[in-house]
Amino acid sequence: MIESKMYKFEVHRVNPVQSSPIVLRGDGYHLTLAKDSLDTYLSYFGVRYARGGIGESGGIEMKGHLEEYEVEYDEERHRITVKFIGRNRSERFDMTFSIFKNGNSSLSVSSMERSTISYSGKVVPQKNPKKTSGKNINLKDNLI
Repeated sequence: MIESKMYKFEVHRVNPVQSSPIVLRGDGYHLTLAKDSLDTYLSYFGVRYARGGIGESGGIEMKGHLEEYEVEYDEERHRITVKFIGRNRSERFDMTFSIFKNGNSSLSVSSMERSTISYSGKVVPQKNPKKTSGKNINLKDNLI
């Protein structure tokens, strides 16, 4: 698991499967990983195959524990890939999160109830990272 640190993925662009990329303006869309939990607030542009639960927004919102958490590090590409499952009250999401040495990141989200969507943005360490100055973030030491 992620050792007592928190990482926030700030979304800058949404990439719907059957549409052109959408650049997001302003703050707020994110995925935050801390220990064994996640907090997401992501916009969604795509086809929804089933109705959402009562009181749910059209976006992808979750707060809770990660399931089937797996981390892979690719030395050659300087990339960390984190795969996990997240759930809200009515839906399961399979998520693949790729983080590069410079902090650029991508997130792919799939569900049985919606078309797949991906996001791109930047990872920002939130607490006590080993290296915060400059453009490179030592993610391998901080995540694994």
